[in-house]
Amino acid sequence: MDKNFSAAIAKQEELENKNPQIALDAILPSGLKIGGIAVSPLTLAHYVILEKIKSPLVEKDSVDWEKVSNVDLMKMCYVVTHKPAETRELLVAGQDEFEKEVFEFCSEIHLSKLSEVGQTLGRLMAEAMAPIVSAESEKKRKIPDSAG
Repeated sequence: MDKNFSAAIAKQEELENKNPQIALDAILPSGLKIGGIAVSPLTLAHYVILEKIKSPLVEKDSVDWEKVSNVDLMKMCYVVTHKPAETRELLVAGQDEFEKEVFEFCSEIHLSKLSEVGQTLGRLMAEAMAPIVSAESEKKRKIPDSAG
């Protein structure tokens, strides 16, 4: 297992243990569900896992949901609805073990919810990235000093 991957997950878990849930609920998006299952706010640990599995959610600037495979969609669903530590353990156990759990989990999501799944994942990523995009926009808008 990649040491950087394990270190990032461990750091995120350490931070999660220090922050009371009340404070997290106040600053993180809530109420998102996939097929009736609560979606976790996207954390750095989730993001690292999504990178590790080469998720289209983090691999591209924007996601063309019509081109995302159902397998990728199921993996993304699993990651955002489970604690990063659980997902990490599955990935350490191997890709087959991870996919087995993903398929079992997704067998509970009705096919009619497929559109909702894509919309929820897109909204989750947009909400998580909004502060970053906003900060980047601010940097670009600043006019350099002409003194000189």
